[in-house]
Amino acid sequence: MLLGTIPVGDGPTVGLRGKGPSVSVGKGCVGNVTGFRWGVRAAGALGTAATLVVPMLVFLGATAQPASAAGLRESGTTTYVVDPSGAAVHVTVDLTTTNTTPDQRRGNIIEQAYFPGVVVVALAEATNFSAASSGGAALSVTSQPASTPFVQELEVHFSSNLFYNQTQTVHLHYDLPGGAPRSKSLTRVTSAFSSFDAWPAGDAGAANVAIVVPRSFKVDVVGDDMTAQATGATVTYSASAIADPGAWFVSVSARDDAKLLSKSIDVQGNRIRIRAFPNDPAWSAFVDGRVAKGVPQLETLIGLPWPSADRLVITETVTPYLYGYAGWYTRHDNSIEIGDALDPQVILHEMSHMWFNDTLFGDRWIDEGLAQEYAARANVLMGGKAATPKAVDERAPGSVRLNVWSSVDLQNQISAAREAFGYNAAWFVIHRIAGEIGVARMRSVITAASRNELPYQGTTNPHGSENRSWHAFLDYLDEIGGSKQADRLFAAYVAESGDGDLASRTESRATYARLVAAGKGWKAPLSLRIAMSNWDFTTADLITPQAESLTQSHDAIERALRPLGLHSPAKLQADYEYRNDDLEAVGREASSDLAAAKELVSASAAVHGHHGLFSAIGLIGASSGSHLSSARRSFAAGNGGQARGEALAAERVVADASSAGLLRVGIVVGVLLLAGLLIWRLRVRSRRRASRSPDPSGGWDTAPGNGEVATGPAG
Repeated sequence: MLLGTIPVGDGPTVGLRGKGPSVSVGKGCVGNVTGFRWGVRAAGALGTAATLVVPMLVFLGATAQPASAAGLRESGTTTYVVDPSGAAVHVTVDLTTTNTTPDQRRGNIIEQAYFPGVVVVALAEATNFSAASSGGAALSVTSQPASTPFVQELEVHFSSNLFYNQTQTVHLHYDLPGGAPRSKSLTRVTSAFSSFDAWPAGDAGAANVAIVVPRSFKVDVVGDDMTAQATGATVTYSASAIADPGAWFVSVSARDDAKLLSKSIDVQGNRIRIRAFPNDPAWSAFVDGRVAKGVPQLETLIGLPWPSADRLVITETVTPYLYGYAGWYTRHDNSIEIGDALDPQVILHEMSHMWFNDTLFGDRWIDEGLAQEYAARANVLMGGKAATPKAVDERAPGSVRLNVWSSVDLQNQISAAREAFGYNAAWFVIHRIAGEIGVARMRSVITAASRNELPYQGTTNPHGSENRSWHAFLDYLDEIGGSKQADRLFAAYVAESGDGDLASRTESRATYARLVAAGKGWKAPLSLRIAMSNWDFTTADLITPQAESLTQSHDAIERALRPLGLHSPAKLQADYEYRNDDLEAVGREASSDLAAAKELVSASAAVHGHHGLFSAIGLIGASSGSHLSSARRSFAAGNGGQARGEALAAERVVADASSAGLLRVGIVVGVLLLAGLLIWRLRVRSRRRASRSPDPSGGWDTAPGNGEVATGPAG
């Protein structure tokens, strides 16, 4: 929705209004819409015909003075009938007036106050005046300029002067004609659409208004309350016995969209339907061109594709003007309604709401500020003039903090100054930040928000943030956009003065930043990121010490593993970052990993260190290397307990290597000695066998040898 003014030259500025008129007379209200002529007739005591007439026109709207206070009692019914042909809105004012000013005697002179006619205030564009008495006699009607340029005074002359206690009824008729598109007034009358202002005539409790509209028309009545009653082919909206006619006022919008001129266009595969007044082809052509060029520019700037699978409908209507806006976007039926002004910024702003609506952020000011900023940027890329917001003046009328700039209840009176301030301040904040961080980072901010990512990012970013307030927007701007101005701008224009949440956030964010830095590449735990994203700083402050302890354990593991060129297990990092339920369990895991890391270093030193002769012999073919490899694999997989066990096993193998080597050497020596002994014994036996071999001559060898005594048989 965009607050705007209608290009009406010197006409009225349209602001959001509820009860009360659009015109400004005196203190801002129409007041009583009738006036009167009065005169004094002086007659002699004997009734001689001597007459003095002093005519004077008094317009009561300037003072909101009731006619009865000046001696005239009035009761009236004003009826507005919407002609379905679009010829005009036909207005009838049925006004009954009674002179309540008594005659006065001044000596021999009797002064009689009389009224030659009444004055009815009508819109400046009213035409085709006619009037008649209750008896049907025609009455003369003349128009006089009023004190404001958008109303006129219709003087209805009685058939005869109205004297004390006399009553006359007049029936005034006039038309509110079509009015060209973009004319100075709000009155538009076509077969498809009629808009006009309506007010009563008559005294307090004696003024009535009826508005009769064909049943095929959709009607908005903006301002005071009226009741609706359907009868046949029409619906009548009525207000009776109005207590304060001087302040009572409505604006009416009656539309039959079936009679609009409609065409469909295709923009990058998206169907868009454009519906225009039958008498306004210029508007249709203008919107067609702006949409065809604007959609691609907005997609590029925002970084997200056209967000809706439904056909967009853009309708020309003056209805937003009645509420003080140039146009609006409605998400539930994917429609844009804008006035007949040919303003490129308005159509681009409303198209931007396809992206920027309550599905992105819940705070109205964010979506309005974003829509205005991206409309301005797209307009420049399309060759339009650059536009920027005004500097925010917190002393200006309507000044309000943006976080309390609430959604509009269009039927209640809301200050136009407040709306103007809010729109400009919202744009100012967004414009400053977008200018600081640039379009690319703004794309990242918008993309993360559209995915419901946590503003406080991790190694991977789950889609689960439900925070759509300005709190989340500030976090996105800081954490993803890298803004350095956002905190100051939000404190100055968004949050209420002394907002304790901002102070708590500043402290917690400083602690959070130190934690992330201490993590040396590790992101903060998910539970902490959720608490920070929810602005639950109490919980965040409880989680942070646990997380800090874990970063210290991480550092200790990294230091312990430095000799090996290894790093802490990926599982420990993943558990630290994403185990949302129990950081104490992660702490126990870290302690186990630290113990395993120390054992890995000890085991590696033991396995790969300098060994003595017996240890080296003992390690030949030993399982220390396989234990160490298994320990490394278990450690990398995040199984610290198993890794430590394997490392200890490797160390035990190394520790036992010397004994094993000595044993091996002993075994070898023993084997060698045994082998030598066996060889010697074999040789001895061999020699013995040789010494007992028979003489070739058939006798025994009697030659002594080796100290042996030869013996044998004799002969």
